[in-house]
Amino acid sequence: MSRFLPRSDSDLASWLVTYRTQLATHGKTVGLDATAIKEQQGLCEALGQSIADDEKAYADWRAAVARTAELKAASLKQILARIEQIRVHPACSDEIQAALGIVNPTPQPVALGELKIPVSLAALPGRVVVTWRKGPLDGVNVYGQRGVESHWLLLGRDNRPPFDDLRPLERPGQPEQRRYRVVGVLDDREVTPPSDVVQITVAD
Repeated sequence: MSRFLPRSDSDLASWLVTYRTQLATHGKTVGLDATAIKEQQGLCEALGQSIADDEKAYADWRAAVARTAELKAASLKQILARIEQIRVHPACSDEIQAALGIVNPTPQPVALGELKIPVSLAALPGRVVVTWRKGPLDGVNVYGQRGVESHWLLLGRDNRPPFDDLRPLERPGQPEQRRYRVVGVLDDREVTPPSDVVQITVAD
């Protein structure tokens, strides 16, 4: 009976405005008294405002991430250029480089067959953000389950974290539990064991 509800938050917000507005015209005709009409309109307004707040928060987060990435690129370029001058200075000893933290680490061999990739989740409007650590890998295959599913569905290959799961809820309006795990990929082959399973509850 609720299949008329839009799945995306933006479409749902528009639908809520229409429903709330038209209740004022047709509510009494279909048996609603003034109290019931006001209650329904209040629910629509509160949910619509919450959706708008979520969308703004998500847009602000994306903008902040973009600003940080831009600042990082510009700042680190200048910092690294100055470090190159420091390194070639006659007075720059190994001890000074170590104190400044500008010594390249000695690579440690990684046993890929024993590597478990750390994974974390965040539920944002219209998506679940799956964050993982790349390390020596080309990327990961992201797998998911939801509800009572017992099989792991391949959601996609991701070469640069994070991964966004954009699937809508199976039943709009009903929260669902989602589980995720990732497997490391090198040269298009899965080379690590599955990560630990992480889970999150997703709602509209």
